[in-house]
Amino acid sequence: EKRAAREIQLRKAGERITQNAALPLGALTNQIAEMACDILGAPCAVVYPYYEEFGVYDVHSIGAYGLTHPKETTIRAKPRGETGGTANFILTQQNRLVVDDVRRGWSRENTLEILPRVNKFLTRENVQAFVGLRLQIDQEPVGALFVNFREPHYFTSAELDAIQIFASQAAVAIHQARLLMRGEKEQRANDIMSRITQMIGVKTSPRQILEDLLRG
Repeated sequence: EKRAAREIQLRKAGERITQNAALPLGALTNQIAEMACDILGAPCAVVYPYYEEFGVYDVHSIGAYGLTHPKETTIRAKPRGETGGTANFILTQQNRLVVDDVRRGWSRENTLEILPRVNKFLTRENVQAFVGLRLQIDQEPVGALFVNFREPHYFTSAELDAIQIFASQAAVAIHQARLLMRGEKEQRANDIMSRITQMIGVKTSPRQILEDLLRG
């Protein structure tokens, strides 16, 4: 019964974020963070969108839910491949990182040392346990999702399976949102070029062309 309820929850979450792919990316990632918390019963979550083609994080579209200091949640736009940073570790080395108790000092897999004195986010938000997942489409990362608890929490296999499925749904939604944004930009560029061509065709002066374009 509990498994069936979680499957229904996951299906509804997937449908919702897919339907909302037309939202601005920041609004979409906020929804993804909120739904991730609902799925695991966690108090807070963060989504860091990432552009593989440029090798940087989209720092303007970070999504968050339940944070006590949301305005201080940032990430340095360092290129993929640089060492350091939990998000970068997930993007480059391990697609899922489980930390059941920060006080232990290591991830469950013993692959990453957890240092709250270095990771200011953990200290600022009083995070005591978290799971981090790579969001990816066909092996191409589009971001990282962190779901956090403010007390030690042992993540069950059912919880990890559920959040992994949701992470796949979230990656698709982010990818779709970017395709829509790219299509809109290309359409605007094509419209501008078409208008310039039309103006030149009627022998409009360069100054008049500029004034018409600025008026939109």
